[in-house]
Amino acid sequence: MDSQIWAKIARRCFKEWDEMRENQEELYYYTDLNALITGIFNYNDIICIWASRLSHLNDPDEIRIGLDELTVNGTPDWAVDDVLQSLKTSHSISFSGHYDILPMWKMYGDGGKGVMLIFDKKVLLDEWKGQLQPCIYKNTPQFDYLKKTFFHPELHPEFTRLSSTQRTLVWFQLSLMFASVVKMNDYYYEKEFRLVGLGNIYFNDKREQKYRLSDKRIIPYVEAFMPKMSLKGICLGPLVDSSNKETLEEYLQIKGFNHVVVNTSKIHYR
Repeated sequence: MDSQIWAKIARRCFKEWDEMRENQEELYYYTDLNALITGIFNYNDIICIWASRLSHLNDPDEIRIGLDELTVNGTPDWAVDDVLQSLKTSHSISFSGHYDILPMWKMYGDGGKGVMLIFDKKVLLDEWKGQLQPCIYKNTPQFDYLKKTFFHPELHPEFTRLSSTQRTLVWFQLSLMFASVVKMNDYYYEKEFRLVGLGNIYFNDKREQKYRLSDKRIIPYVEAFMPKMSLKGICLGPLVDSSNKETLEEYLQIKGFNHVVVNTSKIHYR
């Protein structure tokens, strides 16, 4: 199927994609120092981020919200089950639209002792196309619009021209995206942007399954690679000793990332 047709249908449902392209110049990835040194720069001239399986993210309602919406809007049980089984092989990476914000440091930046990677949104979009999506939070106008357009894709003229097989594929891809980006309103403060479908065959994205240990939990993950020039800068957390700035700059030069600017958080926190 023509990828441009798929993109037109997806962008009609997920209109925030265009707003992100126009209004969000950078995306931010909060993590700990250990991940920075032992994982992210493991390979030369490329950035490696571990994408966790959707079923193992912090929000216990991940996936279930979207699946429940499919059910209450008349999707057959067998189709919902197929989407669920496919999501079990789907991994994602979470970015934030917030620069140097305390709640993100506390939740994802090792309590302020971690780092924030600054990515060029345009480079990421060029690399990942429609798989990079803003999250949609329940009880918001964006959520109401998504439900209205998602459950009536036949209203899009491109959809009506597809064959039965192509329509099924489009529906599956849209359903996977829908379940991957819908979140509870409790997490609205994160302003999350999510790279979805990693390791999922419906996105033609098969990857080697790996496992890591986090707080005594075994987390399935796959490696996702970002272009070298997508990384613009790194910000050290508010509780990171400032002496690490010079050492990190030295480390980045050795790894071939001389263009990456290192700075420190402006937040007063202890």
